[in-house]
Amino acid sequence: DMMKYFNLYLMCWLLFSGIASAQNTDAQIASVLATAHQQKSEQPLRDFYEKNEKQLSDYWKAYLLYRKSSLLGTYGSVKNEALRLLGKADIEKAVQLLEKKTDKDAEDWVLLALCESYALNFVAPNANMYQKAMKISNDLDEAFSLDKANPRYFLVMGIQDMYTPEMYGGQRKAENYFLQAITLFSKASKDSAVGWGYEDTYQLLVSFYLKKGEKEKAKETANKGATLFPQNEFFQKNKH
Repeated sequence: DMMKYFNLYLMCWLLFSGIASAQNTDAQIASVLATAHQQKSEQPLRDFYEKNEKQLSDYWKAYLLYRKSSLLGTYGSVKNEALRLLGKADIEKAVQLLEKKTDKDAEDWVLLALCESYALNFVAPNANMYQKAMKISNDLDEAFSLDKANPRYFLVMGIQDMYTPEMYGGQRKAENYFLQAITLFSKASKDSAVGWGYEDTYQLLVSFYLKKGEKEKAKETANKGATLFPQNEFFQKNKH
């Protein structure tokens, strides 16, 4: 009988150890995300979320919902209203999960700002945009006051600037923010609980250069990205 209990214990241990350490969660999601990109579908993220929902912290739930929503935007048919509504529901839920966290740390504030920023894709153009933009800006200030060397803070600042139209003062600082993020990512400890964003930063910087018509810089950056992230098709495509 002892054996039976031991097997049961082992089974439970295996079930939970898969998601026990936070570092592991980040790495697991990164590999699910890579699969999702290969399959050009958000389904792997949905499956992972449903399978692990009980063990995941609100932070990782919100992060997964953000990734799921943005992948729906990338690979889902824009004409499909059902998918659009699904993406909207995901990102709104992500914002709610982070909003209700009582003692937010820098990572919470950064992810909240990113989710709020992405949620703007789903609101009517004139829906208190100013207040929403101010809220995102305040959340990023909170993040910065708690951690001045968080690479994800600079990544989100870059995203904000990159997607702000030039007539509203955007597209002037994105490059510097992304480069600052890259420097911090390159020095970041491999054991930190939250590690996502390095690959995204390179990808966004390449996109930014392409958008600006700076082809040489785009190529050079894609080459660096391809060295660090050889599986990434985007870098392979843009390095020549």
